[in-house]
Amino acid sequence: MVLIFLVMVDLASRFCTAVVITNKSADTVVTAIFKSWITLFGAPHNFLSDNGGEFNNEIMRCLGDQFGVKLMCTAAESPWSNGVCERLNYLLGISVQRIMSDTKCNVHIALSWAVAARNALQNYNGFSPNQLVFGRNPAIPNVLECDPPALEGVTSSQIV
Repeated sequence: MVLIFLVMVDLASRFCTAVVITNKSADTVVTAIFKSWITLFGAPHNFLSDNGGEFNNEIMRCLGDQFGVKLMCTAAESPWSNGVCERLNYLLGISVQRIMSDTKCNVHIALSWAVAARNALQNYNGFSPNQLVFGRNPAIPNVLECDPPALEGVTSSQIV
């Protein structure tokens, strides 16, 4: 089974979001963009994509017209023109495989974890994307700040 991720990234903050889509039809892609970006953050001023049929179509142009989005496409056969997003596609793919291998969770949960980790940990100009977009990182327990869950309620004398 081939998994298709629709990955969107803000080039200013490097904040990203990604969803699993069932196909690359124009309807599916536009619906995913609307649900996972526009409803949360509003319409972007510019939208850069490759020149694939899922982006270069009448439905996408209609979305751009309705929300005042300038649609831009990279040149054909030049994935480096949108290198930030292309690299992110690769890294999320690897992360999802490893998360699913380690935790046996489904692809939707694994992708959510991979995106959350990337937005909270990736350091860009000294800040994570979450810090640049929301002003803070989410409160996620970790072993540096919290006791591991297995040791909750256990005193140090009981461990030794």
